[in-house]
Amino acid sequence: MKRIKVFLVLLMLALLTGSAWCGTLRCSQCGKAINGKYYERQGQVYCLEDYEKIRPRCSVCHKPIKSQYYTKDHKTYCTSCYTKTLPRCSTCKKPLKGKYYQLNKHNYCLTCYDKVRPVCVCCHKKIKGAYQVFPDGIAACQKCVKDKSKPRCAECRCPIDSFMTQPIPHYGGYVCEKHRFVAVTDPNVAAKLLQGARKNVVSTLGAVLTVRKPILDVKLVNLQELQKQAKTKSPGIRGFCLTRYNIFRMNHTIYVLAGMSRENMSRVLAHELAHAWQNENNPKVSQASERFVEGFAEWVSYKTTEVYGDKKYLEQMLDNQIEDYSQGLQDFLKYEKRFGQNAVLEAAKTKTSL
Repeated sequence: MKRIKVFLVLLMLALLTGSAWCGTLRCSQCGKAINGKYYERQGQVYCLEDYEKIRPRCSVCHKPIKSQYYTKDHKTYCTSCYTKTLPRCSTCKKPLKGKYYQLNKHNYCLTCYDKVRPVCVCCHKKIKGAYQVFPDGIAACQKCVKDKSKPRCAECRCPIDSFMTQPIPHYGGYVCEKHRFVAVTDPNVAAKLLQGARKNVVSTLGAVLTVRKPILDVKLVNLQELQKQAKTKSPGIRGFCLTRYNIFRMNHTIYVLAGMSRENMSRVLAHELAHAWQNENNPKVSQASERFVEGFAEWVSYKTTEVYGDKKYLEQMLDNQIEDYSQGLQDFLKYEKRFGQNAVLEAAKTKTSL
């Protein structure tokens, strides 16, 4: 009976002290025996004192992290600080922890985005996926943008639902609902805009850019007629200057797309006046590259637009998807920065490329 009591006492001591048959639990850092609470991390055992030394710290508040933590861009965050680093929904202001959407440089959670996501100007459905934003914030889904059978707005070039929109009277072609009330469809207005464009070009760049030969007419036309006159299939064409030559005289006729706004039409007319001037002054213009000719005309239009600080049109010109226009414009802007305005005009009169 005594032997049984001794055995039980030894067993109790072993259980209480962690010694005897079970062995001693020791800290993997300092090697000391652990008699109480401890921490385990990545298969290693630590006493409370050493675990405090290796415990991860928040990269923002620098406090040891006692519970769940996050890593982002090779930095460690406690739950509170990580939440502060997250973008917030522009509508409900809640932190965006998972998937979210961006629209016009604003962030939205899934619930709020469904309320603010744009409606396609062409198919009139809420846009779920990728879309394109046209001038003045007009949005169209990629399906409608890629559909070449859809007519385009004369002003912003967005796709048009021809079943829901009336064509421009007398000219055909279409204007979206947003630009319907600013569309120029009166030839008398176009003639006045031409006069204004001529004054703006001369006042901005000097009398040297005066078009000397007669401009017989400025004609409003639809896209099909404009493409026919310019002998091109480009869907982005807005104007065309037809210069007629013979032994005794030279004259110009300018065609512009009906339905553009006054501001946009004035910019296009400045572009066509540059063509007329270059046709008069550069005897080698027919040998010049398209990038050189269109680049110079865009430069003249850019400079006259820049005077009025209209950043919207300036950005559109620099981002023009027709490369001969945008890249040609950038060529002339760089040339002007390096050699000056007079050098640009001289190059336009004598060269065929920059």
